[in-house]
Amino acid sequence: MKYLKLIFLFITINLTGCSSFLYWPTSDVYVDTSAMPIKPQEERVQVNPSESLNLWILKTPAKKSKGVFVQFHGNAQNLTAHFQFLYWVLSEGYDLVTFDYRGYGQSTPYKPTPESTTEDAKKIIEYVSLKFPKQKRIFVGQSLGGAVMLKALSNAPISQHPEVLVLDSSFASYKAAARSVLKQRWFLYPLIPFSYLAFSDEYAPKDHLKQLGSMPKVVIHGKKDPVIRYDLGEDLFNHLPEPKVFWTINYGYHTAAFTQFYVKEYSKKLIDVIEDPKSYE
Repeated sequence: MKYLKLIFLFITINLTGCSSFLYWPTSDVYVDTSAMPIKPQEERVQVNPSESLNLWILKTPAKKSKGVFVQFHGNAQNLTAHFQFLYWVLSEGYDLVTFDYRGYGQSTPYKPTPESTTEDAKKIIEYVSLKFPKQKRIFVGQSLGGAVMLKALSNAPISQHPEVLVLDSSFASYKAAARSVLKQRWFLYPLIPFSYLAFSDEYAPKDHLKQLGSMPKVVIHGKKDPVIRYDLGEDLFNHLPEPKVFWTINYGYHTAAFTQFYVKEYSKKLIDVIEDPKSYE
């Protein structure tokens, strides 16, 4: 009975707000920017008069940029760790924009929620459309960032849509993702039946995917992903409108595509899609 009470207390305190399981922000700095060959330009994007987002712009050393990648990172750490997944785009002639949601890194302190992260993503999408109006835009949503990006895009005007959409180890339902995360820890198994009550899909993209239009969509997922299960990536893919392609990494774990073991293969495949969308058909 004692343990049962503890379980219900755990549900009340942690699951109702989602934050304890879906968001793991830090303000730590994971890279020495002074040692980087290409140093980031820092900017602030206002969410409202009192709250703002920290943003990095990394410019390609090429004489002329081919476009801009915009990263919507996952649920842990902050941009100083996540930008490294996409740093390779600079050598391919593309700029990179990455940012932190409120509560992460140097953005305004906050307790992140599906609603707040969606609001933040909308501000970034608007900012990028104004900052890079004539450049090809490639949006990359990794893990939680994919769901956030998709929901924000579903209400964005067509003029703000990217030319290519990339979803790496992502999902369409917060409820399903929560169950996947809870299954990672044996001591949380008793909470799994309650996840559908404690987590809301109000800000999930699953019912809005058909609004994403005709830009090419690339979904990437590792079969060995222990965080966001492979079948959640398949479900996301199945609900996306054409044109689209699904890339399976047979032995890949979470967000494996742009790690040292796979980046050479998947960066080339992605550049091929961006520069010739018919190349994957």
